[in-house]
Amino acid sequence: MSPGFRGRCTAPLLIDKQTMRPVSNESSSIMRMLGKLQLSGCLGVDLYPQHLQQQIDQLNDQVYRAINNGVYRAGFSTSQAGYDAAVGEMHQLMARLDQQLTNQRFLLGDRCTEADLRLFPTICRFDAVYAGIFKYAAPGGARGWAATSPDSIPAYICKTTRIVSCMSSSAMQVPTESFVRFAPTCTSYLFPSTCSASSLQ
Repeated sequence: MSPGFRGRCTAPLLIDKQTMRPVSNESSSIMRMLGKLQLSGCLGVDLYPQHLQQQIDQLNDQVYRAINNGVYRAGFSTSQAGYDAAVGEMHQLMARLDQQLTNQRFLLGDRCTEADLRLFPTICRFDAVYAGIFKYAAPGGARGWAATSPDSIPAYICKTTRIVSCMSSSAMQVPTESFVRFAPTCTSYLFPSTCSASSLQ
């Protein structure tokens, strides 16, 4: 890092404190690096067990495209078609995950893995942040998703929140305030996800 730098930086950003150089600003890489560290006081939980690695990688790719990045693909879309396509992908994958979670505690069974932590930041903020700013709604028409899905996703959010132990009022307040500043430029002329332009013609 340059001494006296006052510009913007990306989040997350992993810094080598000895050299003061950036190591990575890619969240999945940072998560994998931290998962390999043996730190004092940590339980040594393996979030990327060998027998689940292929499933984790496949699910991570799907979640990233349709949900993690999907909220931005839809929210910053410049066309109704692009918005509808992104929201459609999001709804389909969320519905599939909701169904999976009716029979198991976490995405890949009874243990929390890297796949759960990759999904968690987006899904826990979905109703509070993305739904209002980007005009998302659940397929049934209610605003948001997590609080309107049958039972599985709200319970899943609660379980995962207890594990990561990082939620606070600021965890919602900060991203909400940040996105509100962008609200005038987001989906300002697009129809909400349950009401497409084609459905009104």
